[in-house]
Amino acid sequence: MGLRQAAADSAGAKRGRTLKARELLSKAYALDRSSQEHEAIPLYEAALRGRLRREDRIDAMICLASSYRVVGNVDEGLRWLKACVREAPNDGVVVLFQALMCLDRGDAMRGLTLLANALLDGVDTRRVAAYRPALRRYFRSAARTAARRSAPARGDPCTVQARPH
Repeated sequence: MGLRQAAADSAGAKRGRTLKARELLSKAYALDRSSQEHEAIPLYEAALRGRLRREDRIDAMICLASSYRVVGNVDEGLRWLKACVREAPNDGVVVLFQALMCLDRGDAMRGLTLLANALLDGVDTRRVAAYRPALRRYFRSAARTAARRSAPARGDPCTVQARPH
């Protein structure tokens, strides 16, 4: 086998791994959307072992982290978000999911600090729109859970909600 053939075979193998990783990712997204997170998790992990574009890797890590959160493994979700921060340190979606998972763990102060620092540092929010509906649901659910734990005093100014955009 010549060098050209070896290079062509190598390029073909890479395309195959990329295609397979994208297929796995598409299947994971479909399972995730249908609330089958347990089934989606191994597909996300398999896709991440393959060759994905940077944006697809970031989305896969975020969705994997979110799936782990939904099935009750917040620590594993946070581990994946930490890996995601290494690839996308200024991604607003990652910060929002980190803050949400801090709330899940009962560490509201850490979540608030993450959000405040992100706003003050000018976090990149361009990708937030794609995740907005899910994040709204998750944060509303977290707020209801927190409210059951400790109801604010009547007339508490912190209970005023911002207008939706």
